[in-house]
Amino acid sequence: MDERALLVGFVDGTVSLATFRAEIEKRGDTLLAALAAITPDPPERAATMFLRLVDVRWDDAGAVYALQGRVERFLAEAGIGVVPISSYGEDHGALLRALPRWLSLPVPYLQSLVADLPATATPAERTAAVKHAIGARLWYLDRPPEWLQDAAWPMSDGVPAVFVGQLPVPGVYHDEAAAYVFRHAGSDRYETIVQVM
Repeated sequence: MDERALLVGFVDGTVSLATFRAEIEKRGDTLLAALAAITPDPPERAATMFLRLVDVRWDDAGAVYALQGRVERFLAEAGIGVVPISSYGEDHGALLRALPRWLSLPVPYLQSLVADLPATATPAERTAAVKHAIGARLWYLDRPPEWLQDAAWPMSDGVPAVFVGQLPVPGVYHDEAAAYVFRHAGSDRYETIVQVM
């Protein structure tokens, strides 16, 4: 399969993600020349796509979804139309929909929660599995944080911290502020996050 067919297959879903990744890693240096042949002008376009392909975080559904969009645009700029498969976006959305508003976790961690599901699991099944895993874990001692801004849950060695409590911080900042205290699992290490409204 040539590089054009490989890229089209990644975007439209006829080439599995595992096959696409293996082919990108196997082709290495020859990939840049092949990309330049697909879209020779300007030359930076092929170099940029090459860097995105070899530097993507394959374990991050959000990164794979973003890569799919970039490859689709790269092909469109070369005059190659392709209809993208929606599963990359659906998987990413399914993972994020499972989170309560007070919790923010990296996508690779969320993917680890559904790693035992079969590849044929639907987005709804993925969402349910993440919700179940979140419900089975201790996230806070008393109640979840009431963030002043977006949720900013700390991690340590790939494990989310436990929320201990929240304190108002009056008079230090010109706006409302709060300090959020977390304890990292398996240690006596605490972390404080300060948010100002």
